[in-house]
Amino acid sequence: MTTNHGSFTHRRRVVFFCVPCVLFAKAAGNNYWGSFVLSPCQQYGKLLGADGQITRHKLKNYHNDSILDAERFISVYENKCDSVDDLLVNKQKQEKIENRKRLVPIIKTIILCGQNNIPLRGHRDDGNLNVDSIVSGEGNFRSLLRYRIDAGDSMLANHLSTAGKTATYISKTIQNELIEICGDLIREQILAEVKHATFFTVIGDETTDVNTIEQFTFCLRYVFENKVHEKFISFLPAEDRTGEGLARLILDEIKNLGLNANFMVSQAYDGCSAMSGKFNGCHAYIQKLFPTALYLQCASHSLNLAISDSCFIIIIQNCIGSIKEIYNYFNSSSKRTLYLKQIINNSNKKKLASVCDTRWVERHDAVITFRQLYPFIMTCFEKIIEEETGKNQTLAFNYLKNIQSSCFIISLCILKKCLSMTLPIAAGLQAPDNDIMDCKRLVDDVLFMFKQMRNEKLNEEYGEILSEVKQLCELSGRRTVLMKPSNVQGIKQYI
Repeated sequence: MTTNHGSFTHRRRVVFFCVPCVLFAKAAGNNYWGSFVLSPCQQYGKLLGADGQITRHKLKNYHNDSILDAERFISVYENKCDSVDDLLVNKQKQEKIENRKRLVPIIKTIILCGQNNIPLRGHRDDGNLNVDSIVSGEGNFRSLLRYRIDAGDSMLANHLSTAGKTATYISKTIQNELIEICGDLIREQILAEVKHATFFTVIGDETTDVNTIEQFTFCLRYVFENKVHEKFISFLPAEDRTGEGLARLILDEIKNLGLNANFMVSQAYDGCSAMSGKFNGCHAYIQKLFPTALYLQCASHSLNLAISDSCFIIIIQNCIGSIKEIYNYFNSSSKRTLYLKQIINNSNKKKLASVCDTRWVERHDAVITFRQLYPFIMTCFEKIIEEETGKNQTLAFNYLKNIQSSCFIISLCILKKCLSMTLPIAAGLQAPDNDIMDCKRLVDDVLFMFKQMRNEKLNEEYGEILSEVKQLCELSGRRTVLMKPSNVQGIKQYI
């Protein structure tokens, strides 16, 4: 305190505060608290007793609340209980765990559709999922969710019944996000293997999707744990389809994936000019920057071109064209397809196979199927001629006469024989674990069989083909014209 002369003097005084209330008291105004909190208690004569200030202070509600807060603070400080922050964090963790559990059946359903090539969407793919009423056109995804609930998935049922309209996580937007997340996780795993392997090969091909957008399929080939892997990475929209544009597209994707293009040891594409051009092809632009990235043309594509170029005999081409037309004739009409199914019996083939326009090797299935169903096809045409009129009757008559001709029968039998030898090499060349020596052995084996067929075993092979030709001619009512021994060598033009 200050004296009259301006000097300071210190006096000791005993005052009383309620420490819990000073630290933790809560009230609307300062006047509410009174002594022991904002101001000390200095009236010592009225401290104790039933009517004492301490007794009256203990009866205050804010004092009791402050005592509880103080005890809770001490417990938290001594780690005897969780703090409010910890309780909030734990609650958030629990909510995260709960929300993740809610997503599990939804994610599993999306993965199931992806693994089995099942489309997700329908015409009515928005809004809440009503478990009790089935609405047509909701799509496979929502139908599978309803099926899970019906099978006893209580977690999914509880989620859809308690979640808000904007928190069901089954909209098409969430579906796309979950699909992208699944794709990112798979891609990360593949890239981790590629980086561990160090060296890799780029495999690519371009095609037009249903929206007429040119898509470049980007794949990687690498060796991981002593096994060769070929993995799809992404579809890349190709706006610039020139060799330079495609090369830029590939190199940008390699950079985006975090890979080092210096470790690209080869590039594998088809034989189109944009890819295989010596100066302006995609591989040429990449090799200018990375000389070690050797260009390897697709072996199966080369085989397809070789077989296609080797087939110059007109009756063979006509035979394949007739098989394709007859397939389209039956496939374009459910009534004609039903005719054929009713006639076919004792055969594991129940319908004709389509003729692939771009892959000669895969036409083997179409030829084999046609040969196996040959007698049923003739019977079906005869039935259509008897029961139908107009254009259908005319087409059936022309097709029947065509397949009953000697040229068609001979071509069919020769195609069946030759393509049966090229089919294994087509499958083998596309095997991901084959190396160049395996491919060479496959090619050598096929060439050896053809050479034997043309030289050493010509009479034997000719006899087998002729026997089958005679059998089909008898079925068609044709008379078989046998070749003289001196004319046997003429079969070489076919095989």
